[in-house]
Amino acid sequence: MSLRRNVIANYLGAGWAALMNIAFVPLYIRYMGAEAYGLVGVFLVLQGMLSLLDLGMAPSIGREMARVNLDHDAADARTLLRTIEWVVLALAFAVLLFVALLAPWLAASWLHLERIPEPVAVHSILLMGGIVGLRLVENVYRSALIGLQQQVALNVVLAFAATLRGAGSWWVLANVSAGASAFFTWQLLVACVSVALFAWAVYRRLPSTGVRSGFSLAKLHAVKQFAGGVMLITGMALLLSNLDKVLLSRLLPLDVFGRYTFAATIAQAPLGLVVPIVQAFYPRFTKYWTDGKSETLVDAYHFSAQLVSVALGSAAMFVVLYGRQALRLWTGDMALADSVYVITAVLTLGTMLNGMMTVPYYLQLSAGWTSLMARANVVAVVLMIPVLLVVVPRYGATGAAWAWLALNGAYVLLVVPLMHRKLLGGERTRWYVFDVAMPLAASLAVGGLLRQFDISAYAATLQWVGLLIIGGLMLAASALAAPLVRVRIEALLRPRA
Repeated sequence: MSLRRNVIANYLGAGWAALMNIAFVPLYIRYMGAEAYGLVGVFLVLQGMLSLLDLGMAPSIGREMARVNLDHDAADARTLLRTIEWVVLALAFAVLLFVALLAPWLAASWLHLERIPEPVAVHSILLMGGIVGLRLVENVYRSALIGLQQQVALNVVLAFAATLRGAGSWWVLANVSAGASAFFTWQLLVACVSVALFAWAVYRRLPSTGVRSGFSLAKLHAVKQFAGGVMLITGMALLLSNLDKVLLSRLLPLDVFGRYTFAATIAQAPLGLVVPIVQAFYPRFTKYWTDGKSETLVDAYHFSAQLVSVALGSAAMFVVLYGRQALRLWTGDMALADSVYVITAVLTLGTMLNGMMTVPYYLQLSAGWTSLMARANVVAVVLMIPVLLVVVPRYGATGAAWAWLALNGAYVLLVVPLMHRKLLGGERTRWYVFDVAMPLAASLAVGGLLRQFDISAYAATLQWVGLLIIGGLMLAASALAAPLVRVRIEALLRPRA
């Protein structure tokens, strides 16, 4: 499968999904109210914390599918997939049961409900449990498609499901009921459809063997070490990324927490620009590492890292420099935009640094090396819990945002060198200078220079056009400052003989 085709498909699919995820947020808040939208923040926390329960199954199936030769090992691939399906289905049922037991206590004792009746909150949380369980199953099929490099099919289903979730939720809130229960009921229905479509896409691309596949303890045993390492890494990472939301959901009124959720949603959006890149390169990293093609691996590593810096870095710099104006235009609510801008900007910088770690992290997974990130995440959790317990009560949402930024800055400065020392000796300086610093500096310089032109006095449509032009110039500057990306651009633009 063509790398370029996969990257393009990933960007189209992820871009459309990201658009559907954020485009309707102001409408959700308008119909549901800030307090009811705060329940969406609770859902995100539950989804993040409980996704640990997949026990590393999704990354394991992705890695194994990338390594397998379907011409010879189709039966093994089907058996492994069937085995992991049974495990994750059991875990999804466990999630639903756990949330059902937890829901009354969350509604009565944890959340600060003011206008939402307690039974409505309980029902909404129960629906969240079903959605989270189905997402565990969906992630297995998505990872399998990534490993098989069938990313066009992946993104067709992804875009369709995202459209159902986003536009469908808006239609339900506008025409059926503006309550939280209606919102989450629709989300649950879409989750069912999404799982069915992803399962169909995977099995359609696995060659038929004529042999009935079933559960295999041996197959589960073969991936247990890798799955266990990924589970520990993911668990600690999810705990770190959700600690702020857990504490804020307890300490702040639900409407204030809803605003923080809104800011966090915006800050996480640029990560959607990273996923298409790593999804396309991860199977190749695994293949190159398995085949011992070190020079090819190094080139692919630096090229993908520069692509991430160009896409993610320019988007993050745009949010930091022009986020207030864009939020005012998008929401039409100056008070809301001004109240969340600083938190959004700080969270976005932290998310940018987090995204820069993605390519080094996937290189470690390709090599089957999980201990570094596992240990780093354990240390980070031990340090961050007391930090958040101090800063959240004193500084609230802003303190939590700065803690997130500091955490990811430490990862970039301390963990990346250790990764390079073991896997890619001699490539550390190149990563910091050419892969990260130069693209970011170019984007920041151009964006800062263009701030001298005030476009706020123009009509809203012209302001949007101006912001799009500014964003495009920042992206272009970043791309030209990334050496390997610039070479690819020049090759594409060079006239063919």
